Amino acid sequence: MIFVVAPIESSKAIMNLNSKKILYSLSIIVAFFAMFIFSYDKWADPIVDFGREVYIPWAINQGKILYIDIFYFNGPLSPHVNALIFNLFGTGINRIFYFNFVVAGIIALLVNIVARQIASNFAAFISTMLFVFLFAFCQYILIGNYNFIAPYSHEATHGMVLSLAMIVSVLFYIKNNNRLMPFVSGFLLGLTFLTKSELFLAAASAILMAFIGLWRISGIKRGIYFITTVLILSLVPIFIVYLTYLQIMPGEKAIESVIGSWKYAEMPALWNLPFYKASMGVNDLAKSASIIAFVGAFYLIFIGIIIAASHFNYNKFNRLSIITVMITLVPSILFAIIFYLWPSYILVNFARPFPLLVAGSLLVMIRRTWVAGSFRTVAAMIFCTFSFVLLFKIMFHTRIYHYGFYLAMPAMVTVACLLFSWVPDRLKRVAKNPDFRRPYLTGMISLFVVIIACFISISSVRYSMKQNKVGYGDDVFFTSKKGVLVNDAVTWFTEHTSQDSSLLVLPEGVMINYLSRRLNPTAIINFMPPEIFMFGEENILASIKDNPPDYAVLVHSDTSEYGYKFFGIDYGVAIMERIRQHYVDTYQLGATPFRSNRFGMSIMRHNKKTD
Repeated sequence: MIFVVAPIESSKAIMNLNSKKILYSLSIIVAFFAMFIFSYDKWADPIVDFGREVYIPWAINQGKILYIDIFYFNGPLSPHVNALIFNLFGTGINRIFYFNFVVAGIIALLVNIVARQIASNFAAFISTMLFVFLFAFCQYILIGNYNFIAPYSHEATHGMVLSLAMIVSVLFYIKNNNRLMPFVSGFLLGLTFLTKSELFLAAASAILMAFIGLWRISGIKRGIYFITTVLILSLVPIFIVYLTYLQIMPGEKAIESVIGSWKYAEMPALWNLPFYKASMGVNDLAKSASIIAFVGAFYLIFIGIIIAASHFNYNKFNRLSIITVMITLVPSILFAIIFYLWPSYILVNFARPFPLLVAGSLLVMIRRTWVAGSFRTVAAMIFCTFSFVLLFKIMFHTRIYHYGFYLAMPAMVTVACLLFSWVPDRLKRVAKNPDFRRPYLTGMISLFVVIIACFISISSVRYSMKQNKVGYGDDVFFTSKKGVLVNDAVTWFTEHTSQDSSLLVLPEGVMINYLSRRLNPTAIINFMPPEIFMFGEENILASIKDNPPDYAVLVHSDTSEYGYKFFGIDYGVAIMERIRQHYVDTYQLGATPFRSNRFGMSIMRHNKKTD
């Protein structure tokens, strides 16, 4: 009888597990498409950043050479990937949207795979749903672009998918000893180098931790084979790109092109801008630390209530009582009330304690690996390292909006694994309570459902404000009222200028170049303070003098967050003088730029007599 029942029970358990996996997968797919439809065509910003993301690939296809004809501050991979998308499927913003939809889907899959290796299947499900609901399609502030469909920088999303794919290949090697995987890991690490420096640094740190983990659980020989192979293979894509650039530019310039953003990593004038100090939270460290402590205390209170209620349930009633359920729901109710009263405070400070939670998890996993390492602890140590290093750029101002949409995403996954797998597993062993997880997970699920609902409500409000269509055909997207003037400017250039007319937009707004299909003859496409510091005002001015555009458009932009309010008045004065001397006002849209807080544009025509 025993031999008959045991296989049957085992078979039922397997069927139950498979049913849960199918349910989780279907739920994630439904949520993914629902969020895509919910936010459809409302991801991009018509003025800030995203115009660069579509203009440069289009310009490359028109014969422009990155780093020579276009000044650029990131790695070369993403612009050429997007140029390839345009080549294969036709030029259109929607082509980029759809490709990024696929990239976001792959990231969701990779997040799920990694989370299943380091935590429970349920924690992996929660982690993936958090990515879908809070990061992939979100917009929490007035400016778009901080999502995975229309990112402010494709290096962020491309680098993320490459890094996560690298981590998955590393974990497969550790688990299955597939000797091909280190070659894959190395090549992916090299590709990540060609995106953004912070992503490469995080990925490289994960590789180092993988070496340490292999050393502890499999011996130094296997660890040396792994890291040697990874380092050698990582040079392959970098060397290929270098050789390619060497055919069209001098060796020194080719090296600068390959290293991308690393060239500007140690530029004091750039990182001393108020914008970056505030972004990192180092403009007022005491205030940042106090907020982290304050919000962290609420985390402890909320988690403590759920743990205490779960423990109380077991000791007093030995069953899931109504009282216990009510107590575990208290944090959810409190969070909803706080969000209702102070939504901006929640948005800005919700993720502040993430570095502490991730660092704590990392230290625990390092200790466990060092004492008695297992695959799961090594895998968790690797991912925690990746998550923690990625937070360096926003360490004292961690957030899920703005740059946090990609920098804080792995940390959010780590926190989900911590709260939905590592903490309950540990407490279950300590309390020796077989039913501890039920009330605990009831409280945690309700809390995270409320959190997701609150943040979706913010995105919903932002997207409801985007009712104005920008562009035509495959370039259509919806945005705020600024998009109306962008459309008017594009229409003006289409009706009053020839297709081969050149156009310069200052200080930002290269989307107008892209939508009107008018090339910028200069090497600079953005005149914001960081670009002025990176490329040098003299170099920029020389580029304008050598390649004067037929038209210039002044677009109102308040850049006070950088410490300089208006272009041409507080910075870029010499560039503005050049424009004023050699261009005449031709057409006005909205308010006159740089005179008030009202948005507007001035279209100016080149007066060749002044040259």
